[in-house]
Amino acid sequence: MIDTNILVIGNGFDLAHGLPTRYMDFMDYLSMAKTLYKNKTDPSARPNQTTIEGYINSQYTDVDTTLRNNLIGKYDRKWINSFPRQLSRVFAEKNCWYKYFDYLIYKKQLKGVNWIDFEAEISKVVQKIEHSPVVEEDRFKSMTNVQLYQIDRGVHEEILLNFMNAITYTFKTNEFNSFVAQLEKDLSDFINALDYYIAFIDGFSVEKRVTDIQEIDVDKVISFNYTDTYRRLYYPDMPDERIHFIHGKANRTLGDSASKLVLGTNDTLSNQEKDSNISCLKFKKYFQRIYKRTGNDYKRFLKDALERKKVSGESTQSYFFGHSLAATDGDVIRRVIEASDHVVIFYHDDMQHREAITNLVTVLGRDKLIEYAEERIEFCKQRE
Repeated sequence: MIDTNILVIGNGFDLAHGLPTRYMDFMDYLSMAKTLYKNKTDPSARPNQTTIEGYINSQYTDVDTTLRNNLIGKYDRKWINSFPRQLSRVFAEKNCWYKYFDYLIYKKQLKGVNWIDFEAEISKVVQKIEHSPVVEEDRFKSMTNVQLYQIDRGVHEEILLNFMNAITYTFKTNEFNSFVAQLEKDLSDFINALDYYIAFIDGFSVEKRVTDIQEIDVDKVISFNYTDTYRRLYYPDMPDERIHFIHGKANRTLGDSASKLVLGTNDTLSNQEKDSNISCLKFKKYFQRIYKRTGNDYKRFLKDALERKKVSGESTQSYFFGHSLAATDGDVIRRVIEASDHVVIFYHDDMQHREAITNLVTVLGRDKLIEYAEERIEFCKQRE
């Protein structure tokens, strides 16, 4: 009898292979790119390549050497034409999401390695927008002691920061629509920059292989990453139909050249509101997954495994590696565990072990986790 082996991977999988895929790595890369952009677009203050190389290498000592060298290499006479459009648009159009995230990092309000922390900040923005009063022009004129948001193109990059720093905001209807539309566009540009970054590091040379992964005869992969690291390092010939990139894969675009990566928030509204309040729909991950056609292949994987079990008695083994098991992906995690006869959850250290158990309480419920821990879930420490 041959078992079906499903591998579920999160960002910790890429980190275990030495790839700079933390959100802090991406933000550092943008910060370096912005330094070059500012200098190259101001001829009166343009330093030579030696000066800019010295500055980048001294200011970003913790950043991956390949990332630094890549950007320094862009600093040449042909830079205006050759510098990646996906990066330059973030700075040329003063992206308000980049400004906001950069501010949070500077204030040490956003730190760590988990992309769920990044998405949690998007969720805070969306929830505040959805609960901000919106009034018509005539009614607004009769109101007193309110803060009115007005788009100022001159300080466009500050609009989100100002909004989140204000205790309350009251919008006029037309200005609310303009505000949300601007945030949608800027998030799309920010995701395009992320796509460029991920596609770039997806080509990094990686020498390390993880023993735990090498010993699994993987049939299907459910990837929450934007990279294609598993196939590149372990199974180059794995067909597309056997791997599902739930949040999209870098270097794939829609017809309008927008990135197909999914970066947003889970639903932020109550059951009573979610079907009627659609003002921030484009920030929701379920909308992006539908719009960007990332699909539901993982459901097919689980259905096929169940059919084989009925026909030939095959069991389903699932392996989670580098995934936080947080509630933001709870629907998928729960489906995989419930469809599996045996589940192995790899953890890096004791802190990650405790975090995985804590998160599973939220995803499965306490009683179900206790039951599964006794009969189907096994926690295993990663081997170096």
